Amino acid sequence: MEKTYNYLRVYNDLKKGILTGQYVEGVRLPTENQLQTKYGVSRITVKKAMEMLSEEELVERYPGKGTFVLKHDEVSLEEGVSEAPRSSVSIGVVMSSFDSVFGQRFLSGVAEEANRRGLCLLAGFQFSTLEEEQTIIQRQIDCGARGIICMSVHSDSGISAGIIKAALNGFPMVLADRYLEGVSLPYVGSDHAEAAFQAMEYLFSLGHKNIGLISSSPTTTAITERESGYMRAYAMTKYRVHPEYLVPDIKSSMPGQGSPESVRADIERMKRYYRENPGVTALLCIDYRVMRLCEMAAREAGIDIPSELSLVCFDAPKDGFAEYEYTHICQPEHEIGVQAVRMLMDVIRGDREPKRVRLPSQLCIGMSTDKPNR
Repeated sequence: MEKTYNYLRVYNDLKKGILTGQYVEGVRLPTENQLQTKYGVSRITVKKAMEMLSEEELVERYPGKGTFVLKHDEVSLEEGVSEAPRSSVSIGVVMSSFDSVFGQRFLSGVAEEANRRGLCLLAGFQFSTLEEEQTIIQRQIDCGARGIICMSVHSDSGISAGIIKAALNGFPMVLADRYLEGVSLPYVGSDHAEAAFQAMEYLFSLGHKNIGLISSSPTTTAITERESGYMRAYAMTKYRVHPEYLVPDIKSSMPGQGSPESVRADIERMKRYYRENPGVTALLCIDYRVMRLCEMAAREAGIDIPSELSLVCFDAPKDGFAEYEYTHICQPEHEIGVQAVRMLMDVIRGDREPKRVRLPSQLCIGMSTDKPNR
């Protein structure tokens, strides 16, 4: 009689949690060991309760992965189980900053897919150090996030301890836009190398031969992949890469380093670059902020854009006009956000395969590029 009471107690409690929204569709239920400890019952008792839930098609059991809640819109509540406001699985999104240039459309994609799935979204922004990133990740975990989408901060001081700690503990995480070398975590982002290659091919098609690459420090895989695309494009031509045409350490575009003094130092750096490299007729800029520095330096140096210098960058604000102000690589930010949520939910359900998904970008032709006049 005691055994019957025990498995019914476990069954009724879990079923109530499912029907009232404590456990929503796609969530993994506590393990059998956890349920044994929680209810003070045997493994056989827990197994019997889970079998009953499975027979009612409230859950599905995957050997070695766990038991997951199924869609149950058509299931009626039993007498004594009151309809409660539907609680939701919480997921986190962590990124150092966002704006109209890059980040807003990514967040729109994350929010759209999270809303579609009935998820609650925890957000952490506006930080510039790895220590702050680690604190925000831990805070979201402490607040009940079942998984986190992270766009790791630019930093030349090492790898993210917050991401490493979470990964080692088996906490569900998906990296977006940039991944971490040597860390096996799912990732979704643009095909940065192919996008840079595409931009270079366009500049070559206009007749440019001497193309510079202007970049902040290569602190993320996104930057290093864009640099590799630049190099690969040159390798496919008869033209030679000139090391002096490469600027790999623009400072003021890095998080937390955009002071007026830092901006002025970078502008002066680019003015010297123009004086020392008069043969350069085009620049591939690693992002929009770097390109704006190049543009301001060119104006102060009396260099006309685009007749004397063509500029291409990754990402640019959308002004709503038919013609783009700047030629740029437009990343599929919204789709990256959508795919990141889908990938994270797969990880939460037990799929820990470290997939890497790269989505194609689009080259948008604007008014900052033209054929060289020399």
